[in-house]
Amino acid sequence: MKEIIISPYSRKAPDLISENPKNYPYWKELVEKIKTLENVSTLQVGVRGEELIGCDNFVKNLSMKDLADLTKRCHYFISVDNFFHHMCDAWVKDIDGMVIFSRSDPKIFGHEKYTNVLKDEKYLRPDQFGMWKDCTFEKDAFFDAEYMFNLFKEKINEE
Repeated sequence: MKEIIISPYSRKAPDLISENPKNYPYWKELVEKIKTLENVSTLQVGVRGEELIGCDNFVKNLSMKDLADLTKRCHYFISVDNFFHHMCDAWVKDIDGMVIFSRSDPKIFGHEKYTNVLKDEKYLRPDQFGMWKDCTFEKDAFFDAEYMFNLFKEKINEE
């Protein structure tokens, strides 16, 4: 069984008035598609209060060490541009994964060893190091669930 760990959200900054611009809007559809694959299970990780996206399991409020240990037992990860892919790069090392970007530039904030998915550079915020409160959520900045599922299947089948 291939366990896919998913870190779907970036925490909302207190001064952010809209949805976090990093949060992928099609999680439920994507997870539904992933769950149709044989020998695959899904695990959502996050914090108390986050919306469930339909994974087989949801683990929340883990310490960084416990989250890294859990991730080491998984086959692959999918996350938005949050702390998770940085943790994997620093602490987990041997896991492959996919990071969904929208308004932040994967050439700056991504890791080359992962599949960094950016729909189009036209959605990047002008000041990559500016405050997130100055950036709005744009649903069009993300690929739909079908596109992401096909990319995911391609990556899983490579292994």
